Amino acid sequence: MIKEIMGLNFNLLFFIGIIFGIIGLVLLVFFLVRIYRKILKLVGKYDKETGGFLSNIFLLLGSLVLIFFSTTIFWLLLALRTYQVFTREEVIGIIKCSEIDEERMRVEFTPISGKEFPEPKTFILSGNQWCVEGYILKWQRWLNFLGVNTCHKITRITGRYVKIEDETRKPHSAHQIDEEDGMWRFLMRYGDKFPFVEAVYGNSVFTFPEDEKIFYIYITQTGFIIKKE
Repeated sequence: MIKEIMGLNFNLLFFIGIIFGIIGLVLLVFFLVRIYRKILKLVGKYDKETGGFLSNIFLLLGSLVLIFFSTTIFWLLLALRTYQVFTREEVIGIIKCSEIDEERMRVEFTPISGKEFPEPKTFILSGNQWCVEGYILKWQRWLNFLGVNTCHKITRITGRYVKIEDETRKPHSAHQIDEEDGMWRFLMRYGDKFPFVEAVYGNSVFTFPEDEKIFYIYITQTGFIIKKE
């Protein structure tokens, strides 16, 4: 149901809401003018026709109905915009993986930048799970609402053991996806002191490898998530 509603033309709905609102307000002004003239007529200061009772009632009801429809449309647009902004998910990477043995895996990572698909990179990881790490810069929510999306950068892919004792004594593997530049380190330390920035932090997601499965890394307004196909 939500997808069908989201498929509506926002500009068309906004235009319809504006038209309904303007017509409704004009009709309301006509009604108020008629009532004002009727009052003047009662006190003998106006002698022209001010409209019958039923026509004035229909004028009032028509204006209120149109204003109600206009207000409803704007509330619907606001709700849909809020839903659209805070449920945003954009694919930023694709992972295919296969187990070599119980504690090693082959992982193919394809970064996605907009509509571009750079060459995939293949890594051998030690561990029971693969893990993607990176940075997140989260703006204030009102900026998200205005269309300013969370910034991100995937920097590395690592192997991970399920048992903590394996983490402390078994081999580790980590591979760089993108440069760990000084700008992000600076933002991690001081980003929250800048206006409009809500938080800057590291983020990671991990899961088990599965042959014949495709994993998609998404960026949301709060961080990375994994979905598989």
